[in-house]
Amino acid sequence: MVYREHNGLIVVRLDNGEKFPETISKLFDEIPYMESGVVVSALGMLNEFELGYFHEGQYVIDRFDTPMELLSINGSIARNAEPWYHMHAVLGKKDKSTVGGHLFGGTVWGTLELFVLASDVRLGRIQKGPLKVLDIM
Repeated sequence: MVYREHNGLIVVRLDNGEKFPETISKLFDEIPYMESGVVVSALGMLNEFELGYFHEGQYVIDRFDTPMELLSINGSIARNAEPWYHMHAVLGKKDKSTVGGHLFGGTVWGTLELFVLASDVRLGRIQKGPLKVLDIM
């Protein structure tokens, strides 16, 4: 991972084989003022990734082992939350069809460019029924 931060905008490049989003957790070690961040955009490819959707009180997760183009992503990351990231993504297949949902993680294929707006707002998660929901501290 290589990154640059300026005025709260963090631009990150992940290389082939790096785990996403696990690798970006290192940003919290490197940028002390950042308590949370908004994942604004990402471009690149993922392989061996998992997407899910919430149905009847639990996540239904599908694994994809074919590289796909990351077309859209949004979400949040937080230093002291469990889970520390919450992202939704749309990925494109070779035939131009798409898959999308809650992103549980994957492996970068080739490269991935990520844009995050850093914040000093402290976020957490609280249990509400079967879900852990955002807690603004």
